[in-house]
Amino acid sequence: MTSQDEPLRPAAIRQRLKTRRIGQTIALFDSLPSTNRLARDLAQDGVEEGAVVIAEEQTEGRGRKGRAWLSPARKGLWFSVVLRPCLPEPVQPLLGFTAALAVVEAGRRCAGLDLAVKWPNDVYGGGKKLAGVLLEAVTARIGRAVIVGIGVNVNSAASDFPEELRERATSLRELARRPLDRSAVLCAVLEGMERRYDELVSRGATPLLREWRRLDLCLGRSIQVSSAGEAYRAEALTVDVDGSLLVRDGAGRTRRLWA
Repeated sequence: MTSQDEPLRPAAIRQRLKTRRIGQTIALFDSLPSTNRLARDLAQDGVEEGAVVIAEEQTEGRGRKGRAWLSPARKGLWFSVVLRPCLPEPVQPLLGFTAALAVVEAGRRCAGLDLAVKWPNDVYGGGKKLAGVLLEAVTARIGRAVIVGIGVNVNSAASDFPEELRERATSLRELARRPLDRSAVLCAVLEGMERRYDELVSRGATPLLREWRRLDLCLGRSIQVSSAGEAYRAEALTVDVDGSLLVRDGAGRTRRLWA
């Protein structure tokens, strides 16, 4: 077994992790159908905020709109975080921004990479998709929770992706041209996420949105929109305080898109 294939170990992660809540409880599995699914069940049973469910492999990983997410064993980070935010429900979509921006920071810290985001939930490097985030709301007996599912391609080689994805998907290893320590990347993501989450709760959305708008590949560009059975070209204008994307269509009308 090479160092890049070393399994994740909860005790070692907690020892190096510098957070107060996120990641202080870790449930790690060799294989799960979906970390979001188990995290949702745990949230309904009352697990504390910040609990993290990690799978070395997901067999039924998914992204937005039910799309499949490739989650091969020990090649990436496939995990979900349980949050119980003291935030108005309309701005809770911004929790996905905290996770995506934390992945960007982890790429910089661990590999010296300049990454970007793409509304509403993707991280890109070299023009290809590197990571994705999926939010799910849960109504539990002790109150509402939000599950933040995160998938990061860390040590996948180009040959590990199906041929139809190789022109659109990448990994930290491919971009950095070397394998990375997955535990270090995980800790960097969790630390960055907690810092942005705390800032969102205490200071509001302005700092988070400023960072997102600076890194969003969509803004100022023409994009293809498919929404509510309608498809059209539009210019991406900005991301609003509730996480929605404002666009201008061909008729000059400003429209609001929701993730």
